[in-house]
Amino acid sequence: MHALLNATSRVVGRAELAQSANSDARRGLDAHMYRLRIKLQELPGLTLETVPKRGFRLLVCRSDA
Repeated sequence: MHALLNATSRVVGRAELAQSANSDARRGLDAHMYRLRIKLQELPGLTLETVPKRGFRLLVCRSDA
């Protein structure tokens, strides 16, 4: 999550995320992203997006209400 927060709206590659999560297995990273996506559903304004062949991107929608 730290790598995604530091790169809000920028695509973070699988290698960078794996290094940040101390995981080098693709399946393990996918499992982490799946669980994170489920948790983020509870927080309005945060979306974890998969960018095919590039990585992941955390989108923050700010509501100035």
